[in-house]
Amino acid sequence: MSVDKKSRKTKRQQHQANRADQRATGYGRGSEAQVGMEPLLLTATEAAEVLHISRTKVFELKSQNRLKYIKIGQALRFRPSDLEEFVQDLADSAAKEASKHKFNLP
Repeated sequence: MSVDKKSRKTKRQQHQANRADQRATGYGRGSEAQVGMEPLLLTATEAAEVLHISRTKVFELKSQNRLKYIKIGQALRFRPSDLEEFVQDLADSAAKEASKHKFNLP
């Protein structure tokens, strides 16, 4: 019995180590994480991590139609290219607003 408990504990530890590896290399997405390919779609949590904002803010931006999204059944997903476009639009808006406030000094 003692050996069985040890092997069970070892299997559990191995499983936890495997899960940690999957999270570190792209949430177990298979070969794409191993070869460094970018995932085609991100979850709301992953999109929030990429943008360094809260998950709630991602849903708020989606509801305001400021952030493009894809629905697959009930699953909500975000394309990395749409996240990049969103950030670029923010940068363009900020630059446009900043140009309004330029004034000439003698």
